[in-house]
Amino acid sequence: MKDLRAQWALEELGLPYQVHALDHIGGELDSEACRRISPFRQVPVIDDDGFIVAESAAVVLYLAKEAGKLIPSDFQGCTRVVQWCFAAVSTVEPTLACIDLIGMFDSGKTAHKLDAEVRRIAARPVSPAPASPERPGTQEAVPCAR
Repeated sequence: MKDLRAQWALEELGLPYQVHALDHIGGELDSEACRRISPFRQVPVIDDDGFIVAESAAVVLYLAKEAGKLIPSDFQGCTRVVQWCFAAVSTVEPTLACIDLIGMFDSGKTAHKLDAEVRRIAARPVSPAPASPERPGTQEAVPCAR
């Protein structure tokens, strides 16, 4: 799944790329060559004319900044994108992965209760922030006020 983030960004940006498949079961991710380009021995990793970027969110951010697309140029807009990249990889994804695991190994067949509760929480409205002088007439959804 993580490699799809990078591929999505490349496709969305219309950038040419080559995929180099690795044999995870065969141990290619544990090779010395892989360790040199990916310190945690994970994919995706990109090589942009010798500049190596690992970790899916970092790859997506790098591609967006390099192409000048998919990310606002202003500091606050860029920070919002970075914020959501962090949320995706450190909050949303691990939670969803745990829910999937519970469902797979749910011997008591009670995972549907967890699923219903997650859907209830996800459906909660998020309070919009008031319009700011810098952005009159706009509102951004934020989970808490300053």
